[in-house]
Amino acid sequence: MKIILITLSFLVLSVVLFAQEDSIERGVPQSSMKPGKTPPDIIRAIRYRLEKLDNVYIERLSPRDKRKAREYVDDILRDLDNLAQGIHIVPPPPPPLMAMPPQDFEDFLSVLKKESFDGDKKQMLRIVSTGESFTVEQILTVLKVFFMSSDKIDAIRIMYPSVIDKYNAYKLIQAFTFSSEKEEIGNIIEGKGK
Repeated sequence: MKIILITLSFLVLSVVLFAQEDSIERGVPQSSMKPGKTPPDIIRAIRYRLEKLDNVYIERLSPRDKRKAREYVDDILRDLDNLAQGIHIVPPPPPPLMAMPPQDFEDFLSVLKKESFDGDKKQMLRIVSTGESFTVEQILTVLKVFFMSSDKIDAIRIMYPSVIDKYNAYKLIQAFTFSSEKEEIGNIIEGKGK
C-alpha cells in the first residue's frame, strides 16, 4: 500500500512538474483551464499530458511500479473518454434584441421623410429592416410618414418581422379604422399576410 501511495504521489507530482515544464518550454500559461477553452480542449490537453507522462516519466520506474502506474494512467484515460462522451456543449444564448437606438431612429426618420415617393420610402424600410430591430412605437411613428392606408400596411408588413416587442402588436391594429385593414394587420401579425 505504501508503494502505491508513493507511486501515485510521484505520478501526480510528475504531472504537475511536467505540465509546468511543458508550459514554460512552449511559453504557454500554466493553467489549461483558462477562459475560452472548451471542455473538449481541456480533455485533449489532459490526454496529451498523460500520454507524455506515460512515455517519459513512467519509463523510469521499476517494472512493478511501471505496471501499476500504467494501470492508473489507463484508468484516467478511460475516465476522460467517458467524460468526453458525456459532455454536451450548450451554446450561449443569443444576445437580447435591441431596438434601433432613439438617436439613430430619429436620423432614420428624418431621411425617410425626405424621400418624395412612397415606393422609395418602402425600399428604404426594406433595406434598414434587414439589419435593425424596432419597437411597435417606432413602427407607429413611421406610419405617420405615409398617407395611404395601403402604404402603411406595406410598412408594417416590411417592419413587423423585426419587431422586438410583439406583445404590443395590438397597438398596430388599433392604429387603423376599417375592419378590413385591421384584419389584414392581424394576418401580418399572425404570419399569414405576406
